[in-house]
Amino acid sequence: MRKFFVLLKKEIKELFTIQMFIPILIGGLVFLLLGSVMSGIAENADEESGSGKIVVLDLDASSFSGDVIKLLNDEGFDITTKHQGDISSVIDEAKKIGADAVIVLPKDFGKNAVTCVSQSLDVYSVLGSLSLMGQTGDYAAESSVYLINEYVSDLLIAGETENADPDVIKNPVVKNDYVVINGKTANVNAAELKSFVTAQTVFVPIVMFMIIVYSAQLLITALASEKENKTMETLLSTPVSRSSIIGVKMVVSGIAALVYALVYMLGFQYYIGSMTGVGALGGGDHIKDAMVQLGLTLGVGDYILIGLSLFAGILVALAMSSILGSMAEDVKKAQGYITPVMLLVLVPYLFTLVTDISTASLPVKIILNAIPFSHPFQASNYLFLNQYAAVILGILYQFILFAVLLAVAAKIYSSDRIFTVRHSTKLFARKKTR
Repeated sequence: MRKFFVLLKKEIKELFTIQMFIPILIGGLVFLLLGSVMSGIAENADEESGSGKIVVLDLDASSFSGDVIKLLNDEGFDITTKHQGDISSVIDEAKKIGADAVIVLPKDFGKNAVTCVSQSLDVYSVLGSLSLMGQTGDYAAESSVYLINEYVSDLLIAGETENADPDVIKNPVVKNDYVVINGKTANVNAAELKSFVTAQTVFVPIVMFMIIVYSAQLLITALASEKENKTMETLLSTPVSRSSIIGVKMVVSGIAALVYALVYMLGFQYYIGSMTGVGALGGGDHIKDAMVQLGLTLGVGDYILIGLSLFAGILVALAMSSILGSMAEDVKKAQGYITPVMLLVLVPYLFTLVTDISTASLPVKIILNAIPFSHPFQASNYLFLNQYAAVILGILYQFILFAVLLAVAAKIYSSDRIFTVRHSTKLFARKKTR
């Protein structure tokens, strides 16, 4: 029995190392940070759903429409009232003051309301982002029309209108949705549009995440395995240049990660399709038509930019991995060295899934944009909004960072430092024990 506990103690010491606990600890901290961000976003959404800026184009100009506007003000909405002007000029003014939506109260709105005549309100959600939580235009529009509908319905019920249609009494106001983005307008619901765009782009960050993380892991593990098996010295002493050797390992790791990501993506798409009964990229024809009207389509050049951004991100990850891999003595310790890469990929990946980086506060925006892997995750949304400068600058930043990291890696592998890193660590450990 004593021998059993001796072996158990030995295995526990070998298994539960600092290299194992660091990734777990960092992963937990990342999720705590994400939960805090999500909680803040949800609180802001709840607050802004009842306090958004709204421009009301009151074409009725009656006492009844005035009561409706007062109701919205009392409920906490920041209301700007206009009594004249075409819808285009009103939308332009709404953009200038940062309004979330424009609501049009039609002529004879009050007369039709008190006589139990069903009518529709044109509601224009002014969007500056396609993120599900990046803007509050759809929240403000939905909440305000709901309040108007309830107000008119209560008046009709209290008035005991004779020979009235019960459906009209319960729902006297119908919302006619419009979305304004990139200076273009389409007759579509903002929430449906955002959901459709998310369905179109959800695979981009997933594939990018899998490729970057898996390629980095493969390269670090391969380098650590070479050092552990004592084949690194032999490999680097061959007549082949050391830059070619590390380059080959980078290419192989990238190809393997690409195959893995493609298989994962196809399997995930089939899973979503089987669960919903439609393809993962499906959507109603009216939403697709609205996408075309709003110019939210990607061309060949756009896909080339997305590919370049992803390619640059992979190069940065592999260059970082080659540096970190030179420090790992064996495969077991290599798992700890991949943590920095995973952390730099995980934070922007999770952040872009829940919100839009461009709508974050300035300090958060600077930090996230400094992380090179944020740019591939944002590329598709930027291209939908025709923000080409942001994508191109992100690609240039990644290539510059790759060149710097590659120079550092080349210096490490062209010298004897690649052989002495492990020995210097052991020497430090011996001195410490003395």
